[in-house]
Amino acid sequence: MVFRFLFLTLIVFYFFTGCDQSRNQVLPKSTGKPLEMIVVADSVVWFSGLNDAVESVFLAEHPGLPQREPLFSLYFIDKRHFEQIFKTTRSILYLEIDPSLKKPKFALQHDVWAKPQLVVNIFAPNVSDLIKILNKNQSKLAFMFRDFEVNLQIEELKERNNVKIYKKIKRQWGHSPLIPIAFLEATAKKDFFWFRRDRMVGDHEILDGFFYYKTPYLANSDWHLKSIIQKRDSVLNLYVHGRLPNSFMATEKLYIPDTFEYKKGPFYVKEIRGLWRMINETMGGPFIMQVYLDTAANELYYVDAYLYAPYFDKRKFVLELEAVTKSMDAVEINLAD
Repeated sequence: MVFRFLFLTLIVFYFFTGCDQSRNQVLPKSTGKPLEMIVVADSVVWFSGLNDAVESVFLAEHPGLPQREPLFSLYFIDKRHFEQIFKTTRSILYLEIDPSLKKPKFALQHDVWAKPQLVVNIFAPNVSDLIKILNKNQSKLAFMFRDFEVNLQIEELKERNNVKIYKKIKRQWGHSPLIPIAFLEATAKKDFFWFRRDRMVGDHEILDGFFYYKTPYLANSDWHLKSIIQKRDSVLNLYVHGRLPNSFMATEKLYIPDTFEYKKGPFYVKEIRGLWRMINETMGGPFIMQVYLDTAANELYYVDAYLYAPYFDKRKFVLELEAVTKSMDAVEINLAD
């Protein structure tokens, strides 16, 4: 199935800091790779159907990829063996049965045993209620851990932001995503920028990058998916050409894009995940874009990222590109400098 991210609105949350950490204690750096997480529970409970409920959440199909990949890499740890070596993991889901409870409880913690770290605790009076809570909140739980990973990526991108170009675009357009220094400016027009990173990994080529362009917002129909894809294709046809004559990038029409809307600061944002292909050339891959609607200026800003990596799993590359697309105005700068 295609998994759709939904806006996070948790039914119950209790926010607190880890009581086993001194406020003055320096936490170690968290371990684990992006999109890796561990689940801690009692083994008897885990193999009583809880494993299926957890896996249906976090091993669901990643949206917008040309082949099946799970949302996360998942590892189970029996709570009796949950020792310090595991406690520094960056993403932890802790599941506990507490018969004294009358109803399930959630607890969200940051930086408990390491930094940065997200620990989500779910307590329930019995296995049945624990499974029901997981099934009821699949999208919310997946979004929570995914959003944590994206925000970590954005923080890392801030350290690698090309301040000169970022400032130039902000002066010119008023808004800009982060511009990682590893991405070279391929095209700079009045209403279109293209940043790309072409590299070899072993004997295989990986091409990724992003486009940043804008159009006037003239009617409500401009916000519709069909209109956005039409605008995307017209811009790519004009500016993004392949290696062969008459080749250009276009949206793959056989795949229906996944969409998700949310509010961020002054913007209404539409996230679109889909596939692209090169017309008259054998190339293609996933794309992710955020379309930012600035109602005050009546402008649409498109941060549109693409990936070509035919010999590799694509989830880890798309995560970084997703962070770029979601990094609009992530750094405050003095434009007078």
